[in-house]
Amino acid sequence: MTCVFCDLKCTVCYEISYNCTACKTSGTYASFLLAANYSCLTSCPVGMYANYTDRNCYFCDPSCTSCRTTPTYCFGCNTTLGYAWNGYTCYNPCPVGTFLSNNDTNCTNCSLFCISCVNTSTTCNACTLTGMYTAYLLGTDCLRACPNKFYADTANGTLNTCERCDISCLVCTADPSPCSACNPGWWLMDDACGNTCPTDYFPDNTTWSCLLCEIWCVRLTM
Repeated sequence: MTCVFCDLKCTVCYEISYNCTACKTSGTYASFLLAANYSCLTSCPVGMYANYTDRNCYFCDPSCTSCRTTPTYCFGCNTTLGYAWNGYTCYNPCPVGTFLSNNDTNCTNCSLFCISCVNTSTTCNACTLTGMYTAYLLGTDCLRACPNKFYADTANGTLNTCERCDISCLVCTADPSPCSACNPGWWLMDDACGNTCPTDYFPDNTTWSCLLCEIWCVRLTM
């Protein structure tokens, strides 16, 4: 029997020089053991990751096509199984707050104003409820403030939406009132819009509000 040197990458081998059971951990020939064929490799093959503790190559999680450090720290996802990538994790389906993009390969983050979205980061179906990114849903847009003719509704903290004011209101805080400004053809009195003004008031067509007549007027119209 003759003693033969192991391959330069091996620290332990048997029968032949490149049948390795342990690999060098440092220096020029530092490598990782691929146990399936007893070889020491400079880097692990695609679909496997290098464990720097025991110097072995291990398979990535089935959701990953490539990974590093751990089986689920992914750099590519198995799209044939329906997985998509976001933040070094593969998801199926995409988590809330992301949408499927890039030919179904990525879960891309929604806008900070969206809780959930589809197709694009700003095509939203729910908006951020509180904090600096609070917004209100109008159609598929999350708005920082509702436009004229709409008011912000929070549904007791469960859903932020822009709801339509009463037809008479230009600006309101609830439906149908209180209103703080009226549409043309309606006049503001206190916090409601009416199509006429009460006795002793006249309809002002500049401010669209009911203004008090002078004390000596019985009634004035414009």
